[in-house]
Amino acid sequence: MENLISLKIPSGWAITYNQFVDEPAEINENGSIENWDAYKESLLQIQRLDLKGGAHYIPETTLLIDLGWTPEATASGAFKLALVIKNPNYDIDWEPISEFNSQDRYEIQAKIEEWLYKLSVRYSRDMTPKMVAKMLTFEI
Repeated sequence: MENLISLKIPSGWAITYNQFVDEPAEINENGSIENWDAYKESLLQIQRLDLKGGAHYIPETTLLIDLGWTPEATASGAFKLALVIKNPNYDIDWEPISEFNSQDRYEIQAKIEEWLYKLSVRYSRDMTPKMVAKMLTFEI
């Protein structure tokens, strides 16, 4: 896909889905976004990797950064960035940790990079979701 937003991804993370593009919304007279494919509910997923036997893999339970535009293709919507724990043992697949909303794709880009940096430097598996959420608020 052309014109993807550039992201600084530290080692230990995998982009598993990416349609997060550097494209302004083209809004029609009905308040809908014409270039809706750049403003849909599923735009980006980044997952934390583990290392086993010298090879990286995505574990069943891992941190996941998810991005989408909601409500989809509407001018009044916003990007919704969420950090969750993906765990197949929960009744729901994801346990929310933190969320950030903005209509500005560059604010979202900066928040993704900030979260990835903080999680790469300070995250450990024994942290509770509440501890992870608090850790994301420290200044860099």
